[in-house]
Order: sequence, then C-alpha cells, then structure tokens
Amino acid sequence: MATTYTKSIANLHAYKNQDGLQNVAYKATLRYTATDEDTETSVYTEEIYKFEAPDPNTFVDFTSLTEETVLSWINADEDHLKAVVDRKLQNRIKSIDTFNKLPWVPEEEGTLG
Repeated sequence: MATTYTKSIANLHAYKNQDGLQNVAYKATLRYTATDEDTETSVYTEEIYKFEAPDPNTFVDFTSLTEETVLSWINADEDHLKAVVDRKLQNRIKSIDTFNKLPWVPEEEGTLG
C-alpha cells in the first residue's frame, strides 16, 4: 500500500490592523491529507497554528500571501500528523473491506459502489 501525503491551508485569518500594519495574518489551519493509492481513499486531519507578530521589514500583506508562503511559516510535527492520518486511513480502509458486500447477494453481484 503506497500512501501520498499532502499539506494545504484550509483556513487563514487576519487582523485588519496590528501594530501599525494592515491585513496581518495571525492564524492558519493546516490540513494534512493521506491518500492510499491502491484504494484511492483519502483522510485528513487539521491543526491550528498561530503566528508571531510580523517583522515590519519582511511583512507580507494578507492579500499578497501564497499558500507556499503560509506553509513555510508552519513548523508542523509531521511524524505526529502522519501517525494520525495513517491510523484514520487504516480504519477507513478496514471499514471499506469489512462492509463492502451485501450479505444476501452472491459474491460476484454484491459489491457496493
């Protein structure tokens, strides 16, 4: 079973004004997704990260941010995140394998979509 892991930003919050700066991102929700390539099953977990007040010399306005920039600000414990999604993925796959056939229909006809 090969698993693919991806990170994305599910949510991003900003203050209109903070310490003389406008449109300051202060909190993001990281979505960490695992996809089993054999079954095409996906699961995810989310964690919230708060950011320090920005340095005025390197500040990037909320409207100019990219997902890559925000991801670079997050120091996630990827081993922990992988463990969480791996456990969810195994449980999901096990439930698919366990409950994918109707008990009263012959084997070749009983597979659910």
